[in-house]
Amino acid sequence: MDWEISNTRGFSKTTEHNTMERTIDLGSYDGDVANNGGDKGEKSPPKELTWNRDPIASLSDWTIVVTSNESKKTKTYHVHKCVVGAGPRSSQYFFKLFSTSQMEECQTCTSKLDLEENAAVAFPRMLDFMYASKEVEVQVKTETAVALRHLANYFGVPTLFESVKKFIRQDIDRFNVHIYLKEAQQYHDQSIIKATMAIAGKSW
Repeated sequence: MDWEISNTRGFSKTTEHNTMERTIDLGSYDGDVANNGGDKGEKSPPKELTWNRDPIASLSDWTIVVTSNESKKTKTYHVHKCVVGAGPRSSQYFFKLFSTSQMEECQTCTSKLDLEENAAVAFPRMLDFMYASKEVEVQVKTETAVALRHLANYFGVPTLFESVKKFIRQDIDRFNVHIYLKEAQQYHDQSIIKATMAIAGKSW
């Protein structure tokens, strides 16, 4: 039967048994077991989910083809529905799209989007933001800020909108106001147009 510890100098039978369990060699992880004895050179799952890895290795289940209205250049992105449609920074646009099976896009698992030049350039930054952790702010610069704000509104990503708005508040000044005004006019962003006019008026 098991003995209890009676004083600080002695060990009980139970303690000796537990110590033995902690020193037993239980082997080490062998990836071949998971691969069913396959080649060790085979691809392994990515350590983190992202849109810019090999679509097969990352198990991508949706494709987005973006075409610029001006240059007609096309860029293809391989994404994951669980991120862009249901993640903490997901898009309301893609959530609604993935929730229906009636759309032609759902049959091909492909979305084809025509965007303004700057919006097409900024699109991967939106994806970066959607895949990033909550603590990470959007990667944005003056030239793409309004385009990202437009993408946030169009695709329904409120967290992106707030992150871009925070950047613009800190970035916009009399030296770059002309850039913001030009971009805001292109996307009919009345709030940014009003802000640029106010800043420009103080500078004159």
